Amino acid sequence: MTPLNSCRLFLGAWEDSSPEAISRLFAEMGVFTNPLQPRPLIGPRQIFDAVSVGLAKIENVTIRVSNAWEQGSQACVEGEFLARKRGDGGRFDFPFMLVLELEEGSDKISRLSEYFDTARLR
Repeated sequence: MTPLNSCRLFLGAWEDSSPEAISRLFAEMGVFTNPLQPRPLIGPRQIFDAVSVGLAKIENVTIRVSNAWEQGSQACVEGEFLARKRGDGGRFDFPFMLVLELEEGSDKISRLSEYFDTARLR
């Protein structure tokens, strides 16, 4: 599997609202860094738990990719995350960038870091 294929699976799992599919993509010591989390998430269990909470708050997720590239075991993706808040129906939309690295000799993600402005999301 290529790094960009892993990115596509990761983003597709968000659109499918599947914390199981998201967490299964990560290596046992894989690290997921997200600006809405107080600390990096390590391993599929922590990632599953945190993503489950986040996905419970939003619906109708659509992700539009505007740029994507890979080199070796790494990929970068730029795009827009578009969703609706379950509670009040308000929008939960923001531009983002993510950097992904696959574990050496594996199809599992060793590191995925997301970058986006959280000021209006909190």
